Amino acid sequence: MNLSTANDSVRTRTERSVVATLAITDSDTRARVGAALAHTARQVTVGAQGSDVLITDCATTARNCADRTVLVLPATATRDEVSALGRTGIGGFIDAESLFTELVPAVLSVGRGLRWVSPVIGARLLQGPPPQLPPLTGRECQVLDHIAEGHSNVEIAESLVISVRTVKHHVTNVLMKLGARDRAHAVALALRFR
Repeated sequence: MNLSTANDSVRTRTERSVVATLAITDSDTRARVGAALAHTARQVTVGAQGSDVLITDCATTARNCADRTVLVLPATATRDEVSALGRTGIGGFIDAESLFTELVPAVLSVGRGLRWVSPVIGARLLQGPPPQLPPLTGRECQVLDHIAEGHSNVEIAESLVISVRTVKHHVTNVLMKLGARDRAHAVALALRFR
């Protein structure tokens, strides 16, 4: 694969040389990439040659070269964005804040046909979706709000103009849907979900 049409070329010298081309659009990211490469002066030389790996901060450019691309992602990239990009076959992902320590290993790995994921980005991918409150009816939500305020079943019944027996029914449903042991646990779980 030849990516010599991009902005700059960087040749890394290892047992098996890997030539990387830069296509960085953000000037701050470009400066950080330059600093990371300058730090490894013994391993990296700058030249204008064909390349094995593309280093870019543009997702569209990265998709075009997929498995031979190291994509520099901003810290603001969400879990869903990273996950969607991962399904496109891009070879490596680096968090922009980790360039100094991870750029060269990422380029070498991707140049050898391996994958590279920055630990920061990997942690973002492993995070589960935020917990969500199980679906409660409008009335169950009202009862839960009253429980959170410390009201008794009688006080809830008077406030909502329903029978105490109906309040008990709603409390039982709330506890069951939330998987709560008692009223206090239901409130704690509801606060965590909201």
